[in-house]
Amino acid sequence: MSGEILMIEEMKQKYPDEWLLVIDCKLSPNTELEAGKVVAHSRCRDDIHKALKNYRGKVAIQYAGEIPDDMVVIF
Repeated sequence: MSGEILMIEEMKQKYPDEWLLVIDCKLSPNTELEAGKVVAHSRCRDDIHKALKNYRGKVAIQYAGEIPDDMVVIF
C-alpha cells in the first residue's frame, strides 16, 4: 500500500466491489467516511477482518461497491 490519503470516491474507483480497511480516517459530521489510507483490500470480507488485528485506533471498514439486496449490514 502506498499510504496515500484517498477520498472515498477515489477508493471506490481504485478498488471497485472490494472491502477496504482504512486508517487515518477523515469523517463527515454524520460520521460517514470521507477520506483515509487504504491499508488492506479484498473481495473477501474475512481477509479484512484478519488484517484488522494489526491496527488500533481510528479505523474503518468500507465496502467499495453497491450493497446487494440480500446482504445485511450491522453497525
